[in-house]
Amino acid sequence: MLDNINKYVRIPPFHKNIFSWGLKTPFGIISIWSNKSICLERYIANENVIHCVPEKCIGEIIGLVDERLFSDLGISRYPESGGYILKEQVAYSEKLENIYYQIHNRQIIINHIPHRSIIDVSLENNKETLICPDGSTLHYLLPSAIKNVVSVLANKEGYLGLHCAAVEKNGFVYIIVGRGRSGKSTLYINLLEKGMNPLNDDLIFIHSDGTAINIKAIPLFAKFRLSSLPFVKSNIPFPEYDSSMTIEHEIYIDCENRYQVKNPMQGKIRAVIFPKINCPVNKIKTTTFNEKKKILFKEIITQQTTTVDTNLLNIYKCFKEIPFYEIELSEDIGKACNELLNILPN
Repeated sequence: MLDNINKYVRIPPFHKNIFSWGLKTPFGIISIWSNKSICLERYIANENVIHCVPEKCIGEIIGLVDERLFSDLGISRYPESGGYILKEQVAYSEKLENIYYQIHNRQIIINHIPHRSIIDVSLENNKETLICPDGSTLHYLLPSAIKNVVSVLANKEGYLGLHCAAVEKNGFVYIIVGRGRSGKSTLYINLLEKGMNPLNDDLIFIHSDGTAINIKAIPLFAKFRLSSLPFVKSNIPFPEYDSSMTIEHEIYIDCENRYQVKNPMQGKIRAVIFPKINCPVNKIKTTTFNEKKKILFKEIITQQTTTVDTNLLNIYKCFKEIPFYEIELSEDIGKACNELLNILPN
């Protein structure tokens, strides 16, 4: 413990303004602690947000808002790759003491060294810390923190993260794979408009026993760019954009409530789809595992353990037996979805 602790504690333990929640996931309950009230209902259904009982939680997120810290340091950018960038003209000041935080049982120290300040926001086992300049940034980063912690918990059960969108019907899962802005979320929402069930628009967890690829999903709401709204033809209005909840031009969509369906949160992968948006005409064609395996396996998040290696080998074998499709999407995405649904295996 540090000497003269009062000098370091910016947020005292168990302060009356510290908020806590429990979040149910397919791999256990994680706790979320913050000095700022967080609108978790913007990301996840209320039924998955419960009273926080620390001894029942197997993962933890600390979300701090410290405007003064960012002002003192002259930080000019948002967090990237586990750190913060300082403005070039800001030099080290002897007045900048190391800062000590404690919330619940979590301790965070910000170390100041000449010309550089280090804020440790890296994932420590099943715990993650976010230190943000304002509430909008905290709200923007929190879903990613949830995914990071759940990924660690999933890996402990032998599951791998797969960066993709995924929809479900009758126990079968159809995953949508591609790089950023390829149309994953756009195709995801359009398939939900056609009667598919939501799993997740960004991340699922996969495991294989050698006979099939089973998935689990976090029931987080879909994050959708405002620029993609014109590509969805729907009679149901979308949520209003709220700049206080994000630092990007995007909205969160509660797909279960919007389409009056239940997120099954599990299933078996039946097909893989690679979209390409902004094409002159709609076009669907079959492709092969060998043609797409590099793209697919780049999206798998692995922790490199013996369990993961065995699972990865089984996943590789099973993907070779699953049909792969490429779909080019024009402005008439609804028609493309109808054509796709007619050829997808069930």
